[in-house]
Amino acid sequence: MIEGKKIFITGGAGFIGTKIAERLFEKNKIILYDNLWRNSMKDSFITDSPNVKFVQGDVINFGLLKSVIDDFKPNVIIHLAAIAGVDTVINYPVKTMQINIVGTY
Repeated sequence: MIEGKKIFITGGAGFIGTKIAERLFEKNKIILYDNLWRNSMKDSFITDSPNVKFVQGDVINFGLLKSVIDDFKPNVIIHLAAIAGVDTVINYPVKTMQINIVGTY
């Protein structure tokens, strides 16, 4: 079990990010960083926890991303930010490549 850590999750409002945060928030401090393209976090109980903070931001906004990481000083970074879904990829190919490739880089 991970305990006593500062965990930074990109794509934190997505389904997987939210579920990971739900497993870890009681014994860790967590920042969920997400652009809210989709929002699974809205139905989760973790949003009321003092151990969880949400920052709305995009992984392609390097300045904000770096600032939040520098301030929080996480022990663990979990990178889950991505655009998924066939319809989304077809309708927004450039945005998909920016987030999935440049954002990961």
